[in-house]
Amino acid sequence: SNGGCYSGTFMEYNVRLMISKNLGVRQYDEMRPLGKDGDFQAPCDTVSEEYRPFCVLLLPQWWSTSILKDDHSKEAFKKMGDMCHTLSKDIGAAFNTPCFQGMGLSTGTDPDLTISLCAASSEKAQEQLACRSYSAHFTSSLLGVEEGLKVCKGLTGSDAKYCDSYARDQTGFFGVNG
Repeated sequence: SNGGCYSGTFMEYNVRLMISKNLGVRQYDEMRPLGKDGDFQAPCDTVSEEYRPFCVLLLPQWWSTSILKDDHSKEAFKKMGDMCHTLSKDIGAAFNTPCFQGMGLSTGTDPDLTISLCAASSEKAQEQLACRSYSAHFTSSLLGVEEGLKVCKGLTGSDAKYCDSYARDQTGFFGVNG
């Protein structure tokens, strides 16, 4: 799909696996401020709006690796949630959901840890759901649907159906906004 191609472009920009084994993850410039025009939004704050959701989807993966040094603590995910909120204020509210979805790609595959990290990322249930649903899809793709569905445990009603649809790959994963 085009979405997969666009997302792959931004993933490569951030983690640089295909360019060179020695180049490694794009480095964060700590001298630039977090916030408006801060390095942590690049390149999503400058790409065409058409590609921005795909760019934003992959930013939390880069934040997790480059800025937070693979810290999988509740505090780190709270910080990423705050970064998503800042990003959506700066470049547009429509990019809040893809940002939280992208966090779900950085939780790992342990269902209980994922639920805990997504809960820590935000006080808003819809943002937590975006994180959990993308993690459910990611976990399913690596370990099978039954494992992915474990990320959805405890959800009810339409939230459970939404998460289950991601775990079962019924959403068109790169439809970014769900």
